[in-house]
Amino acid sequence: MCSDVIDKTKAGTLELEGDLGPRNASGLHEALLAALGGEDEVLVDARRVTSLDVSILQVLIAAHVAAEKLGRTITLLHTPEGAVETTFARAGLAIPAGFTPPQTALPR
Repeated sequence: MCSDVIDKTKAGTLELEGDLGPRNASGLHEALLAALGGEDEVLVDARRVTSLDVSILQVLIAAHVAAEKLGRTITLLHTPEGAVETTFARAGLAIPAGFTPPQTALPR
């Protein structure tokens, strides 16, 4: 896992930052699996992500689907019109309903 872009600050919370690409997908996948294995609610804070590849979207969407099957929740924090939202739009995808809370959920 690339620790410079994925930070597990506390159980069930992953903070992502910087440029995320295919080289980070495996590490993110492992971190999400570990978090889902131990927590009912997982928070992925992507507000400091500056760019991301569609491979990261695939990992996030797969984790969201897995969480739903397990009866767990993944919450994705991102900035409006930021890298996450832009990449979903470029890929022709909508951010899954229930995946993102209002921006006021956590202070930055």
